[in-house]
Amino acid sequence: MAKPKNPAPDYRILIAFGKTSQPARIGESDFKRRPILDVGNEDNPVARAARLAPSAVNFQPWKMEFAPGKVTLRYAPKGIVKLFAPNFQKIDLGIYLKHIELALKHEGKTITAITPSGSGRDFAVMVEYGGESCAL
Repeated sequence: MAKPKNPAPDYRILIAFGKTSQPARIGESDFKRRPILDVGNEDNPVARAARLAPSAVNFQPWKMEFAPGKVTLRYAPKGIVKLFAPNFQKIDLGIYLKHIELALKHEGKTITAITPSGSGRDFAVMVEYGGESCAL
């Protein structure tokens, strides 16, 4: 995993930004991601967008559960990623949460509340939204 040679005490993440001469990915099928129903309980536009969120070591250690007018995100690491969980949990969920927020807005939904709960392995975030119809 990438990290600086002499990281500062508050160092958290290394990520590259910039344009490439050729696109790394053209479409959704170019991403190496777990099947949609492995990361959530529904296949909808928001779930498909969130599924593409980057994660530490590309393990996608999350679950999303959709219910009318809300989606709950949970950190659910499996296998070797459990060893890295404490270091990346909040970063992964923050990036994932932003993908869900943008996807909901793209679908015409209005975010009405974002509520974190629990701690450690039981940490979750519930996103409540409204719009003409709660269906996605």
